[in-house]
Amino acid sequence: MWKAVAAELEDSDVEVGAVNCELNSKICGSWFDVPSYPTIMMLNDKWGTQQIYHKHQEKALEPLTTWAKQVAAEWQYLFTQSNMLILEASNFTEGILSTNKVTVVSFVDGFDCSSCKTAKTNMLRLSASLGDLATIAVVNCAKDEASRELCYTNQSLPRPPHSAMTKIWPRYNSTNRTLPLVGGELLYNSNEIEPHVALQITERAIRMTLASQEKDEKGLSGSKGGFEKEKDDDEEEDDFPPPPPKPPPMWNGPARPAPLAWDSGGGGGRRERIAGRI
Repeated sequence: MWKAVAAELEDSDVEVGAVNCELNSKICGSWFDVPSYPTIMMLNDKWGTQQIYHKHQEKALEPLTTWAKQVAAEWQYLFTQSNMLILEASNFTEGILSTNKVTVVSFVDGFDCSSCKTAKTNMLRLSASLGDLATIAVVNCAKDEASRELCYTNQSLPRPPHSAMTKIWPRYNSTNRTLPLVGGELLYNSNEIEPHVALQITERAIRMTLASQEKDEKGLSGSKGGFEKEKDDDEEEDDFPPPPPKPPPMWNGPARPAPLAWDSGGGGGRRERIAGRI
């Protein structure tokens, strides 16, 4: 069946491969933290993105190839439309202050771990969706000693290994350039809500709150960064092709367990218990 998937995607932008985890335990255990077999992922090495095919989804030819093509189409959009920043200790304060926008920063324990790749991919989605409404950034806390000091001393994050920690900052002006180093507020607790769910809520809240205000101020459009570049009189329309159509965002993260029925819960359903008393 997997060979059939490869044959179906042969002429697409997707390459298909397989890893024997018994013979390549480092790849499956250290690099990608494979939880079960088979685990199916989409990966892009250049951008460090990752998408996991949830275990609840049907593992058959048509749904697999459809999913792969949808992810590829969305990623092509993200790679051209996202303005996500990679911040470091040297430019962290300036990166927040210079834009004078609401800023959302995800602090990840390196760019190589499986959950880190998923977090980075979701932050690309947040950036592409919000355009110029907000500044979206990622910090690699494992990059060097200065990055570790930024994350674990200045931002008081838990020591590694840790899941992605996402903080939000309000708009700042340039009069106080020290606030962002110790400011910001934790956006969510990943032990209480799935990160990709929290980011979906964040995206809607920022977009619905700021979109009308941004349109009034600057005339928001759908181009990269949220603004359409003004053309000179001698420039042709073809010099500024429209952005690619926006695909539905494929927010990704840990799959939730199947929910219990509302009237279930040990010893028979609620209706059965009531019926037994009547």
